[in-house]
Amino acid sequence: MRIPQECRGDIQSLLGEKVIKMPKISVEVPQELLDDLDDHVGDDGKFVNRSEAVRASIRKTLDMLDDIDERQGRLDESGSEGTNGN
Repeated sequence: MRIPQECRGDIQSLLGEKVIKMPKISVEVPQELLDDLDDHVGDDGKFVNRSEAVRASIRKTLDMLDDIDERQGRLDESGSEGTNGN
């Protein structure tokens, strides 16, 4: 049975699964980059679908940027970027 996308959050709530609201975005990428991404998606790939691959890439990039900011002293105690006085 296929559950319509608009009902999945309700079903997940009934099953006790955590529901995370994820707004949709649109991104234009060069075909070559998309082809490379697709090599890692699907039954033989690391990711179930493109969305999972993009989310993982965003998370990894943000983690790397946070590491750089921390080394440069640009993060405050809460782990977020501090103000630069402007």
